[in-house]
Amino acid sequence: DILHVHAVKETDHAEIEKDELGNTIINGEYLISKTIEQGSYGKIKLARNITTGELYVSRFFNINSTFI
Repeated sequence: DILHVHAVKETDHAEIEKDELGNTIINGEYLISKTIEQGSYGKIKLARNITTGELYVSRFFNINSTFI
């Protein structure tokens, strides 16, 4: 397998929704799956691009003590 490095996407706002199976979808583009790591500042989660199927690592910061 070849590792592809993508440019970093950063946002201060995310549209969070659930699909019919209860999966978390971010910005209508990424399906969020398992937590890889968790710390006092946030979580690192695995995400899959819904269109391409490519896997990404997403970092979610703990703001107002709310996690996905």
